[in-house]
Amino acid sequence: YPQGIDAAGSSMFMKRRLEMLGWILFVICALLYLYGGIVAGDPLVISGSMVFLLACFIFIYATLKSKKDRKIDSDRSYDDP
Repeated sequence: YPQGIDAAGSSMFMKRRLEMLGWILFVICALLYLYGGIVAGDPLVISGSMVFLLACFIFIYATLKSKKDRKIDSDRSYDDP
């Protein structure tokens, strides 16, 4: 297991890694759709792909931010007497 992760936490760790992998795959799909729209010259596909890509980045930001917030909260619980 990665440093600081026990057997009980490994399931949550794997879930978070798979979630991030899913978002990365969504970003790749959005980029491919965007490329296809540019090649085809279809403004609707280009617009939709850009909105989809933006939404993916918003979800990735929220996922990373909540992960950071959980780490800060867990660090505080160890510091509090």
